Amino acid sequence: MTESGVEFLDEIGLVLNLFVLLFVVLFHVVPFKARQAILAWLDARVASFRSMVTAHEATPEPAKKREKKPAPMTWERRVGAWLIIWLLAYMIHLQMTFYDSLDWLRYEWDGSAASTSIYKMESVMSWFNFIFICTLLMLLIPIPILRRTWMVPLFAAMAIGARMVDSWGIDNGWNLNLAILFVMLIAMTNIIMSLRTMFFLPERSDRSPEALALRRSGYFALGATVILSDFMVFLVPGFLSGKESTWWYGSFMNWTVVFNGHGGLLTTHILTSIIMGAFSLFMVGLGIGAIYHFVQVRKKRRDFGVVGIFSMYYLFIWALILIRFFANETDFAPFANMSGRPMEAGVYDYGTLYTVTEEQMSRAVLIDALTRGFTEHLVYPIIALVHAVKFGLIRIETDLEKKALRGLALVLLLAMAAVFTEVLQEVLNMVGLPNNDIIFAIICGPVLATGWERLLIDAMLPEKETLTITWKFPGNEAVLVWTVNLLVGGAFLFQVVVGVFSPVTWGAVAGVFFLSALVLALAREIPRRVWS
Repeated sequence: MTESGVEFLDEIGLVLNLFVLLFVVLFHVVPFKARQAILAWLDARVASFRSMVTAHEATPEPAKKREKKPAPMTWERRVGAWLIIWLLAYMIHLQMTFYDSLDWLRYEWDGSAASTSIYKMESVMSWFNFIFICTLLMLLIPIPILRRTWMVPLFAAMAIGARMVDSWGIDNGWNLNLAILFVMLIAMTNIIMSLRTMFFLPERSDRSPEALALRRSGYFALGATVILSDFMVFLVPGFLSGKESTWWYGSFMNWTVVFNGHGGLLTTHILTSIIMGAFSLFMVGLGIGAIYHFVQVRKKRRDFGVVGIFSMYYLFIWALILIRFFANETDFAPFANMSGRPMEAGVYDYGTLYTVTEEQMSRAVLIDALTRGFTEHLVYPIIALVHAVKFGLIRIETDLEKKALRGLALVLLLAMAAVFTEVLQEVLNMVGLPNNDIIFAIICGPVLATGWERLLIDAMLPEKETLTITWKFPGNEAVLVWTVNLLVGGAFLFQVVVGVFSPVTWGAVAGVFFLSALVLALAREIPRRVWS
């Protein structure tokens, strides 16, 4: 397959994550006056560049009106915004470690016992960082299930414990997957809330506290379930039909059966049945709920609304799931069962000879980019921005802030257009239909130049009722915010400093960790003291 935008999905996802992270940090961390000054400077630079390109004098600036400082954010919006920031920082760091030029971000294992234990703990912290962020988004924001601050560190300890038991199991030939089971149990709260919202959405005219609470919690729960749209969604048809593509997937089977015989077989079958069974039922339910919502919209019993946005997403994901499944089962585009990755061209001996051609491999690479690549590289930055803006985690109120949002929306549209036009070109090449870059430029140009980004902005802007409904936290809200940040930030800092400095003893780990934490604390405190 010729080099195209499909090969650059990693880079596109990295750039999008970086743009969205800077945007959320600007609106959540930077003080109001400083933010307005930064946005005014950027707006002036853009206006100057535009006047140079169009060879016209810059239009005079209208008289500046006094901008009112926004009211303080509620506790769940502060926690939610910080979790979005940490999620994007984690994704950026993870993607950067895959580049050979940035191999200094990866831990260098020297084979010693201490180095091995440090390496395993770094892996646990990396997993914990991602899962803890995602599960807290589910357990604190839609409805504060963790009702006391002490529950947060206890929950963190349970998550790390589940992962460490899994690590012990791997060393002893047992692929337990207790950590995945733990996440599925947590996700049930949001998925059930999402299904309830899809099927029993209160009327828009219903302004009772119960209806407002259900809409507010249900909307956010729908967004939080999208975080689960990783590679597991593509295993659902294989699980329901008993195919090897799911049952022999590396995360579920492999060495447990080999090392522990019948006991290992029973263990993996039971755990896979529970995890994938629950996950498959949820995905089927969300697909049916999406169809049901559109039927109600068609009958004019509902507005399209927030539920419509996520219903479109789930129907699109189901289309990708079925495309990948049938492509694999019909050998149109074969994927390896253990890794889920496209099979390399060649001859394989599975008792009988199995041949994969170059054409099959090219199709598999393309479909893998359209399915797994989409969920891993485009979903997270987009859903992070939607969460931040749609649910009021950051506020877009002034004219300069709205201009900044429009600019970011254009970047998102440009990235999506680049990916899908390249994928479409490869599809046309496969079926032998003519295509040309100029034709796609003519098609995409008007899309980006005729204000389609306004539709994206309108879809992201929060509804008034989502900004007025909040939950009262029974404990100290400031302590909760600091607890969440210290736990998530500590895990992230641990994996970064271990990767960068590659310490080989636990004493060295403690030294570089606390020294890095001290530097960050001073970097935060000194400017604040000076500017105040």
